[in-house]
Amino acid sequence: MSVPLSAVAEVRVAQGPSEIRRVNQQRVAIVSAGLSGRSLGDAAEDIQGIIDGFMLPIDFVVGIKGQNEEMQVAFTSLQFAILLSIFLVYLVMASQFESLLHPFVILFAVPFSLIGVVLALWLFGVTVSVVVLIGVIMLAGIVVNNAILLIDTTNRLRRAGET
Repeated sequence: MSVPLSAVAEVRVAQGPSEIRRVNQQRVAIVSAGLSGRSLGDAAEDIQGIIDGFMLPIDFVVGIKGQNEEMQVAFTSLQFAILLSIFLVYLVMASQFESLLHPFVILFAVPFSLIGVVLALWLFGVTVSVVVLIGVIMLAGIVVNNAILLIDTTNRLRRAGET
């Protein structure tokens, strides 16, 4: 048995989306833009401020995704890597020096190097990025290496009887 289309639908010509995008079974509209002359973090903050001012229906969700989300994941991963590296370096140095105090003194030198990093970033107007954090990790390695040499030399001179 045939049912005519007019019995179940109203057919008319109208404008509609050329495609319907879905993410996790939810309909989405994607708005994208390119940045020029601004950092991703600053632009994301401004956009989030605009989004917070919207009065949206209850079933609508607006969010910033893409590179901003990837940047947040990268920062979280780097923070974990930094904390883990500090812990592991402390353990290795504690076993090497057979002391819990000497590694603490060595790691205490790292925050002093961060003063120079913050000052340089402020002077040159550079924002914190993944590249900056990698540079900070490298600087911390150099500072720890230098402090190890200083502590080791001091311990050797003390054992030789010099003060």
